[in-house]
Parts: sequence; structure tokens; C-alpha cells
Amino acid sequence: MSELDFTDEQNLILDSKAKNIIISACAGAGKSSTLVEKANRETEHCLAWKKIAILTFTNKSKNDLVNRVENESVIISTFHGFIFENIFPFDLMIGCDLNESFHRRVDTYSNWLDTLYDKKVISGSSGVNDFILEHAIKLCHKKNVLNFMKSKFHAIYIDEAQDNNFQQYELIEIFISCGIKVLMVGDPDQALYSFRGASADKFIAYSQDKRFEKYELSKNFRCHSIINEVANGYHFPEFSKHENGCGYILIKENKLDDIVGRLRNESIVFLKKTNNSLFDYDGKFEILKEISFSKELDEIVKSVVIGILKCKFEDNYNLYLFLENLKIDIEIFNSNEIEILRNSLNSIIGLETNVIGLFWELLGVFEFKNKILETYLDLLSHKDTKKFFQNKSKHKTMTIHSSKGLEFDNVIIKREDFYYKGNIERNNFYVAITRARKRVMVIL
Repeated sequence: MSELDFTDEQNLILDSKAKNIIISACAGAGKSSTLVEKANRETEHCLAWKKIAILTFTNKSKNDLVNRVENESVIISTFHGFIFENIFPFDLMIGCDLNESFHRRVDTYSNWLDTLYDKKVISGSSGVNDFILEHAIKLCHKKNVLNFMKSKFHAIYIDEAQDNNFQQYELIEIFISCGIKVLMVGDPDQALYSFRGASADKFIAYSQDKRFEKYELSKNFRCHSIINEVANGYHFPEFSKHENGCGYILIKENKLDDIVGRLRNESIVFLKKTNNSLFDYDGKFEILKEISFSKELDEIVKSVVIGILKCKFEDNYNLYLFLENLKIDIEIFNSNEIEILRNSLNSIIGLETNVIGLFWELLGVFEFKNKILETYLDLLSHKDTKKFFQNKSKHKTMTIHSSKGLEFDNVIIKREDFYYKGNIERNNFYVAITRARKRVMVIL
């Protein structure tokens, strides 16, 4: 991406001289290209021996960024990888030849430390504590560690910061105390790991922190520019606005026949507020009822269950995508563990519920296994579940909530569905509008 290709929002970030920066970025907003370009430009302002580190949540994200970076002063790493490389060497009892065994989980820091020192094995952690992070924090109390960090790093950028847990934020505070520049980018709406101590609220709180300069990346590059403009305006324009037939278009309900006919080769979704309001309009749209979860259910349970259902019903959905969507790196598993994951997943799909405990431990959801199985089996008993995942119709109607993460050529909505007590429901509005690649059609 050349300098001329960057948006005004991106250029504000790229030109910023702020010591610390926090960025709220929506999906498809070009955060990766922004991070890489910011790091490249920042190297021009740091001492020759210093580095800029970009820390990611998964190895996949790391590899995606590595392929974009050609600057030796920019280091791409996962949070754990950064710790292993730069902080753990200051613990002289560890040595060099360590083995990772994250499926082996321990309950206390002292037990984790015993395994590390005695067996040279890095174990996984149970509950919200991450003992790798805890040990790193303790090592950072040493003056020589702080001096090393300060001398080596000019800046540290953290991707997917909405999934930071309290210990990662503690490390971030240590970085700041060393005088290292910190940049965090994330999307609070995409937080997944609250059960591991991740806090989207903490990310939002940093956006109010006076030590940080706040920016937004609100333009979704997957949508037409007019659609982005409407989405970020959070109101319904009174007149149609389009270029070459694409954009924001006001329509009348009695014209649906003509519209569906003209766009028969393009994908269309009619978004409604609730399952009960879904209607096929004389067979024009296939009704896809939302997968219903209880309000009390933890987000990670929902995510695992959805992943299992996709593995069962979607032809091209496999173990790799299952793990990727849970933000779990397949690279941390050995071949035997991958086989256990694959076989256990197939067993669940085949309705064998006596899955070995190691499967749940590898996923880090052992404490949720009963609720996951219970929810999965319950959803399988609903006739609409299979229909939701296997529907191939180009023209469908579904709830706004169930459309999250999906994209369509065209979105049809009713303006009246987006108001509550006279006020527009901003989140529903934004989600609905940004599902469209080409056109948003609003029924008056």
C-alpha cells in the first residue's frame, strides 16, 4: 500500500508523534498494513541498535505480518515468544533446552515453576492466570531486565489488544515505565477470552488514559465507500446516494419482486431484528433462524459450539479453521496432539460424548466441557440448526445478530427496525449496514 493509498484515519496514526497510542479498529479496516507502515516509519526515529516489536495473539497472525515486513529493525513475535526470547534468559535456572507442553496444566505458580526448573518443561496454566506471564513479570522486577528492555526496544506494538489479560496489561505498564513507546490496536467488539482474564473494558479504559493518544480505524475496506460513510454516520440519510448503481438506496416494499429478479445472481440478505419477525416474502427469501444460546452462556462456550457445528455441517470447515477461529495456534501442538484433536472432534460430531479429557485441556476449556457438550447436543435437536449452516440459497433472511462476520453483495433492511424509544440502536445499525459489499437497500 503506497502513501497515497492510506486513508485520512490511517495517516493521522502514521504521522502521530505521540509517545503512546491506542487504536480502535473495526474488522477489515487495514490495521495490519497500518501497523507495518507505522513500524517502518518509526524506525527512522530510533537509534540504530534499537528494535520495534509487534506482538500478536497467534502464530498465524505473526506469520501474516512477517510476510509484510522487510525491515530488520522490526521484530514480529507472539507475546509468549517475545517473553521466551527477551525475558526468560535472565532466569539462570532455566537454561536453554526447554520443552513446551501446554496440554499439561498446573493450578499454581509454584507447581509451574517446579516443573520448569526440575523437568525443563513449560506447562499450561489453569484458570485466568498465565504463569508464563506471571514469571515474566517477576523477572521484570530485576533492574538488569529493565535496563535490557529499555536499551533494546524503541517501541512495542500490541495487536488484538482487546484479548489482553490483566497480566499482559501489567507487562505493558512495565514497558511504559521503561520509557518504551507502546501502541495498542484492537476491536472491543471482538473480545473472546474473558474466561482467561481478557478484558475489553480494560482496553476501553486505556482509550481514556491521558498517557495515550486515541485513534480509530472505522473504514471497512470490504464495503463500498458510500456504505462506510452511512455506517459511520449512524443515521439513515433521507435520500439515496450511489455510484454506478452501488451505495445507499431507498426502496419501497412492493418493489422487492423487481429487485430480487434483477439481482438474482448476487447474494441478498434481508436482515430483521428477531427470529419471530423473519418472513419469506412469498418464497423470495430462505428463512434462517438464529442459533439461540442462553444469555448466561460464556462466550467461549458459544464459540466452541459454533465451531463444532461448522465442522459437522460445512464441507470446507476443518480442524485448522476451528482452531484459528478460537485463536489457538495449531503450531503449538505436536503431531500426536493434533491427531487427538482431530479424532476427538470427529467423535463429538459422531455423537460420541465420552471424549478424552486431553481434548478439552488442549483447547483450554476443560472447565466448560459439560456445558459445551450439553449445548451442542441441544442445538442438534433443533431442525433449524442444520438449515442455518448448510443453506446454499443466494437470497436469505436472518437476524442482524446472526449476520455478524458474514458478507453479502446486498443488504435489505427496514428503517423502523433500528429504533428503540425514538433512538437509533447504533450497534445493530453498524452491523447491518457493514454486511453489504455493494448496496444497502432501505425500505421506507
